Amino acid sequence: MNTLRDLYQTHLNRIADFVQSFPDEGLQGPLLMDPAAYFRQQTKLLVIGQETGGWLDDYNDIDAQLDLYRKFNLGDKWQGPFWNITRKVESALGIERCSCAWTNLNRFDHDGEPPTGAVLEAMPALDFLVREEIQILRPTFVYFIPTANTTTALRRCIRAFSFRTSKAYRAATSLDSRTPNFPPLLFGHHIQEPFA
Repeated sequence: MNTLRDLYQTHLNRIADFVQSFPDEGLQGPLLMDPAAYFRQQTKLLVIGQETGGWLDDYNDIDAQLDLYRKFNLGDKWQGPFWNITRKVESALGIERCSCAWTNLNRFDHDGEPPTGAVLEAMPALDFLVREEIQILRPTFVYFIPTANTTTALRRCIRAFSFRTSKAYRAATSLDSRTPNFPPLLFGHHIQEPFA
């Protein structure tokens, strides 16, 4: 698998099975990445969020999902905590504005809200997508804002990591992953506000 589109096409049946398991739950997504500016950066940043707050709900149309990702332009017009912090991390790392890659631990939102109940319990079935995206993107850094939900989900995705204070980035702590081929992680302080 060489591209993100190939990854999503290969696993379209697994994504469809997930959605079809919850026909009346109002799942929106999946979030599928197409980060064009990311590949032009010397320092490559992948930002991992929790879930979208409303997204295209046509899981069968990969091209439409990728097109929406490009049009959303990494939250260029959004001012919420997640995107504000993302802009600051981009700046601190010296990369162009809106040139990171962005994915979410939860591929789908649940009627524009975080997944709950059976949907949330089933979400780990799609964790493999984050790991495979990272293998394709080969980021220099992965950044996420820890909450109770994201920390647990990230641990599921990468299995094992250890914490250390980052001297280069005072606002973040670095995680050294013991998972093969996983880049260093930076994570910020806990925030209470919901984010995409």
